[in-house]
This record gives sequence, structure tokens and C-alpha cells, in this order.
Amino acid sequence: MLRRGSVVISRRDGRTVFDRADRDGTLAALADLHSYPATCC
Repeated sequence: MLRRGSVVISRRDGRTVFDRADRDGTLAALADLHSYPATCC
């Protein structure tokens, strides 16, 4: 779910998967959450 929302980036190394935060995706998600209350009601 976090990968689909562009908040986490995954990298596979053999059988191991490494996840890390995607800065740009996280900032975009936070901006959307911040603007939601102004547009929802």
C-alpha cells in the first residue's frame, strides 16, 4: 500500500527486499492530506 502511494521505494538484492522512504512521494502525500479538509466540506 505504501509503495502504491509512492511513499516507499523498494529495492531487491537477491532474496532480500530493502524498503526506504521516498521523500518526494511522502511530501506529495502530506500536501494532499493537508489540503483535504479545505476541499472536502
